[in-house]
Amino acid sequence: MNTTASASEQTVAQFPIESIVLGRSYRRELGDLTDLTTSIQTLGLLCPIVVTVDNVLISGRRRLEVMRQLGHTTVPVWVAAEVSDKLRTLLAIQDDNLLRKDLTPTEKAALYAEYKTLLAEENARRQAATRFGAPPLPGTDDTAEPDMDGEVRETMIVGSRQSGEGGGWESQPPSKRKSRVQAAQAVTGRDSSQQLEQVLALQRLATSDDEDERVRQAAAEAVVEINTDGKVHGRFHEVMALRGVCWVEKTAVNETATPAVREAAAEELEALLMIDRPVERSRAATSAVNRIRKLALTPAPVAVDGEESASAEEVRGRYHSRRLVDILQKAEGWWEINDAALVGQYATAEQWEAITSHREKATAFLDAAAHARASAPLKATG
Repeated sequence: MNTTASASEQTVAQFPIESIVLGRSYRRELGDLTDLTTSIQTLGLLCPIVVTVDNVLISGRRRLEVMRQLGHTTVPVWVAAEVSDKLRTLLAIQDDNLLRKDLTPTEKAALYAEYKTLLAEENARRQAATRFGAPPLPGTDDTAEPDMDGEVRETMIVGSRQSGEGGGWESQPPSKRKSRVQAAQAVTGRDSSQQLEQVLALQRLATSDDEDERVRQAAAEAVVEINTDGKVHGRFHEVMALRGVCWVEKTAVNETATPAVREAAAEELEALLMIDRPVERSRAATSAVNRIRKLALTPAPVAVDGEESASAEEVRGRYHSRRLVDILQKAEGWWEINDAALVGQYATAEQWEAITSHREKATAFLDAAAHARASAPLKATG
């Protein structure tokens, strides 16, 4: 029987366990299989394992091992037919460096995206199997892979630092985070998912008709440069910072926006252009865009009988207050994580000058604000 041929003709089939090839992604210890074994003995295999048309295992190593230990000679298999030749080769290779050294960052990102899609599809099938079948026992679906090292587990729990694109890791459901981590490990041997997502984001920006021409060009140039030296993080934030600046710049002259929104955008733009470091500017741009959008979505106050509607100055005042609080919240707790005595003893003259200058300017600002608040207390309400 030609197993590979039959695999391409059906979605799920019974495969001989011995015919399934373990690729390079499955070399780690499998951990304690007791719970998973109990689950499969009680409920059966709720979701097939996943292989390529060449019988190379994509996902389900622990389930496969339990089936083998239980004496099964065949196992239900879902065949992922739409897999590129390069990804099949990557999965089958035993030497981590044999293929990876020939892949550019964009090629890695393309394989990562393909693998991530396959894993996401399997996760969806697995969830459907448990939703419409019997309740899973602990360990049924490999949700907490015991072969995952501490660094990867921590990444899945708390999420990575801001990537600058959308909601970020911390807003992703666990199944999606797991698919990203697994896909990245399969392609690069480590959890490089954040970096690979940044490459994919740059590629999307470079070809999106919805983006400013400056952003598209900068993203395209960044992709070319990344393939030359492999440096992603800084270039990603440079492009994201430019994207934010372009958006704020256009909003500042958008005649359909309210005067308050245009003025706020102009002020934000001036502040952004004073930030030199790409990562800081990128994050500041994200915050600025969020504040401006919030202001644009805030309904204009409606005057009640006997009351005056909010003046332009009051709208600006509320916006400035919100912006300042956003900045302060990001620095919240700095006095707790820094040792005052050590800073006092070991700060350089330049560092000490920066610290004392900040205090003097902050004190002057607060004094002026307190004076204005005391002079016109009613404007601070609402």
